[in-house]
Amino acid sequence: AAIPKSWSTTKHAFEVGIQQTELEQSIRSLDYLDNHGKCLDNIQPGTSNIPHAGRGAFATRFIQKDSYVGISPLAHIPDRDVLNMYADQVDPETDEETRNFSQPIGQQLLLNYCFGYRSSSLLLCPYSSGTPFINHNSKSPNTKIIWSNDPIYNTASWMDEPVSFFDNIWHGGLAFEYVAISEIKPGDEIIVDYGPEWEEAW
Repeated sequence: AAIPKSWSTTKHAFEVGIQQTELEQSIRSLDYLDNHGKCLDNIQPGTSNIPHAGRGAFATRFIQKDSYVGISPLAHIPDRDVLNMYADQVDPETDEETRNFSQPIGQQLLLNYCFGYRSSSLLLCPYSSGTPFINHNSKSPNTKIIWSNDPIYNTASWMDEPVSFFDNIWHGGLAFEYVAISEIKPGDEIIVDYGPEWEEAW
């Protein structure tokens, strides 16, 4: 589960337990679900049809053009450098292993699943049950990514904030929605265009 959005919810979780708190927060009225509910089983993971892509996301039902495919809340990482990996070194005085920050050796795998802009340190990392499996193909995408306007995630004011704003935000507030740009049949692989910069980097 995501980190609670308020101190009162956190305090309640300490009193009754996180399981009870999550249960209480998960129960919604039918009216609420009609207005805000999002179907999470439009897609399911499977073996991608794209060579070397590994897993992919596939439609479980017919999805009309311009219809909702899925949603991904976004975890934000203000400083992408936290995903750098460094060589180990042994301190000769203490015999303890430490990271050698002068010798980067790569980046954590999570970076492959995050969105960012090359001149910004901020990363937005989708987390959801099926959307992380959506793969790229610039020639035949059937889905696009848009900002969610759901009131739960629509913190539009965050769009105008500097990256440093996110240093002290410990809860989600942004989400992507995936929308069909063509008819999608049951069993079709869900594909988006990640853009030319991603393709060049890959």
